[in-house]
Amino acid sequence: MPDHPDTPTRVTPTVFPRNRSGAAFAFQCLALSVPAAAIAWMLRVMVDHHPTQAAWTLEILIAVAAIFACYWSTLHCRRVWARPTNRLIESVRAARNGEIPIDELSEITGGVAPLVPVIQDLLRALKQQRGEVAQLDHEMRQRVAVRTDALQRKIGSLQVQATRDALTGLLNRRALEQALTRVVAEFNAGGPGACLLMIDVDFFKQLNDTLGHAAGDQLLKEIAQIIRSTIREEDLAFRCGGDEFVVLLNDCDLTTGQAMVERLESLVQGLTKPLRVKQPPRLSIGACAVNELNDPTPGSLLEAADKRLYEVKTARKQREGAPVRRAG
Repeated sequence: MPDHPDTPTRVTPTVFPRNRSGAAFAFQCLALSVPAAAIAWMLRVMVDHHPTQAAWTLEILIAVAAIFACYWSTLHCRRVWARPTNRLIESVRAARNGEIPIDELSEITGGVAPLVPVIQDLLRALKQQRGEVAQLDHEMRQRVAVRTDALQRKIGSLQVQATRDALTGLLNRRALEQALTRVVAEFNAGGPGACLLMIDVDFFKQLNDTLGHAAGDQLLKEIAQIIRSTIREEDLAFRCGGDEFVVLLNDCDLTTGQAMVERLESLVQGLTKPLRVKQPPRLSIGACAVNELNDPTPGSLLEAADKRLYEVKTARKQREGAPVRRAG
């Protein structure tokens, strides 16, 4: 086509993304120049050659230009969109799992680059929320642990109150019933025997009447301490109410039980001797071993020990000419 100097030619500048490299820019210029050259050549052929030949040539040039345009579009889409998108997906997954820093997403270019700052802000917000949730979970666990510990201590305290005598700290009658049931069951199953000591504090009422109930409570505490410090670790001591005590000597026969009786009586006698009362309190103790009974039960064991306690008190009162008070 001949030039027309009277008609000015408008050239539209091509705008390229700022983040493209020099090689990519050169490639795009080449890709755009090829179709432009093909079109210019086509126009010249149409003017200088036969119309039929020009039409044939035009079709070829259009096909070639279309092929170049498709090829360039494919490469451009892959470089600007497909690869950056895949990289962005993998990087977001890695940053969310803490495998890479969130700031590393700034290295991603291409068409998805404007989305990177938004995604970074979302990941930072998610990370902050996770930290807050983890902190709340830690605080909640600590609170639950503290409350659980306090609850367990409260339960333990209630259990102690349910099985302990408030004044002396010894086990109470409920604990005695449980212990006797266990000892008798173990003995009937072929286990070791045990010896039960039924203890009563003589002249305890006179002490209360003379020195007051505070002095009587103090004496009971001291007797309980003597019992606790004298028996073995595997033995059990109980206060059944008033001035009555029970000691359960595990894996023990009557002979060993009688030795314990004499020791307890001697220790309490030394404790009460300095008291300024007409009759210092003393212990009367009845002992009975499980293997002495033909068909032992918790009730029969208690009854036998109580009977022997009454026999001890009777013998003492007869020697002293005083009336007998039955324990219990």
